[in-house]
Amino acid sequence: MRVYAGASRLDVEESIELANYAYEKGIDGVMIISPYYFPLDDEGIFRFYSAIAAKTSANIFIYNFPERTGYSVSPDVCLRLADKYPNIIGLKDTIPDTTHTAQVIETVKSRLPHFEVYAGYDNNFAHVLLSGGNGCIGGLSNIVPQFFASWMQAFTQGDLALVAKHQQRVDQLMAIYGVNAPFIPTFKKALQLKGVVNSDYCTAPFIGLNNIQIEQLQQLLTLADSPL
Repeated sequence: MRVYAGASRLDVEESIELANYAYEKGIDGVMIISPYYFPLDDEGIFRFYSAIAAKTSANIFIYNFPERTGYSVSPDVCLRLADKYPNIIGLKDTIPDTTHTAQVIETVKSRLPHFEVYAGYDNNFAHVLLSGGNGCIGGLSNIVPQFFASWMQAFTQGDLALVAKHQQRVDQLMAIYGVNAPFIPTFKKALQLKGVVNSDYCTAPFIGLNNIQIEQLQQLLTLADSPL
């Protein structure tokens, strides 16, 4: 199992410091989102990741999350970065529509097959695999890891009927994200209910779920654990 640490900071030097710290501790790599609030153009994005990649030996995943940053990392920028810096090894593409992800796969993996491309939304898992990507780095896998392991196994064995059953189930389970906004307290409560953590406490400004929300979550967790 590979372990990646978050090393995202608005300050480039802080991101470099965190990336180097993770590397020294033996972490497999880091995931870094580009600066938010003020949008960057393609050249600004390229320079941001270049400045970090040039000063760390850590493997880097680009974290593209337009809903949070206000802009997207283009396929061409991904290619430029991966082509110039061997330690930029992949992308997590958190976009609901898989069109952009497929474009990255076509643009970058055709030139650099080792470059890994993952969806950020759980329900895009199979689509990205079928497009030639590597899968998904999602949230639901923290709650039902065995489900995603089974899904991946079905894909590698070519059992498309079972892949489809997993897809239908995950489409239902995406409702977990809507139990509460933001979804962090929901996931914390789910992990507590499954015995992974001892407490559902979240730091401010997050607040815990109410009884109605907990009941909704429990119903979805029951669905998650039921046979396909």
